Amino acid sequence: MKQAFIACFLFTFLYGGDRVEVTADEMQAYESEGKIVFTGNVHTTHGKSWLDSDTLYVILDENNETKRYDAIGHARFEIIDEKKHYKGHAQTILYYPKEDRYVLKKDGVVDDLNRKRHISGEFIELKVKEGDALAKSEKKKPVKVIFELEKR
Repeated sequence: MKQAFIACFLFTFLYGGDRVEVTADEMQAYESEGKIVFTGNVHTTHGKSWLDSDTLYVILDENNETKRYDAIGHARFEIIDEKKHYKGHAQTILYYPKEDRYVLKKDGVVDDLNRKRHISGEFIELKVKEGDALAKSEKKKPVKVIFELEKR
């Protein structure tokens, strides 16, 4: 039964011609809970983009399609596509692939390398397709945004 679950998991990662590859020191699949847990030196790639962390939870929906990635502990990412290039890090990063949305929690940083913009805060939401971002922080430590003005 576990082999069937892993096969469905691999199909989900190859669905639509896209390939996601995860390497880690250990992997545990929990079919009844709809999740797979990768621990130790986790490295996830999708095309030129990547996501690294100490632990990665892959949460599946009722159709065994990836609903969410939870990267926990020293989480870092780089998103590269034709129009966008982001790099960032936080203690926890949640990624919702169907929405192409990242949520960074605790000490979040996102750098838009194409537009030369920097955001830091305790909570950052990045909607990659739209290019939208929301940042919140604690009262003691404000949100910080740095950007370059175009020369006239």
